Amino acid sequence: MFTGIIQEIGKVAAVKKIGSGIQISIHAPKCASELHIDDSVAISGVCQTVIARTETNFTVEAVEETLSKTTVNHLRESSLVNVELAMRLNDRLGGHLVLGHVDGVGSIHSVAQHERSWLIVVRVPEEFLRYVIPVGSIAIDGVSLTVARLQGQRVTVSII
Repeated sequence: MFTGIIQEIGKVAAVKKIGSGIQISIHAPKCASELHIDDSVAISGVCQTVIARTETNFTVEAVEETLSKTTVNHLRESSLVNVELAMRLNDRLGGHLVLGHVDGVGSIHSVAQHERSWLIVVRVPEEFLRYVIPVGSIAIDGVSLTVARLQGQRVTVSII
């Protein structure tokens, strides 16, 4: 379980094909130092299991199912990813409860800067619209956001 509050921007150090999946090594010193083998970690909102770690890097393995339902298959060396450690029961819940199980992949419709914030409009696949409500919570790339507007298949969120 996660909160959608990103703890570190990690950088993909390596991507290695293994069978029908991939192993992804991520350079994220702050988070890596707290991780252990078999811990859950969210990589841009996708819950993954740590299979190896050093003080500065950790490795996860994305299986075929994950690759088919997320954008993980687009990761390359030097890609930046949002990293969040799994929450502890005594942690402050600063965002909203995020499972790390991706329901669907949207596409960016537009991005506009307004003073100190950004308005982002995302097109949500029709089959997932029933889960989106105005002023409700949504996680995009693992970031906990509030739905500011819902117009058809377009969801507007604001990042401050």
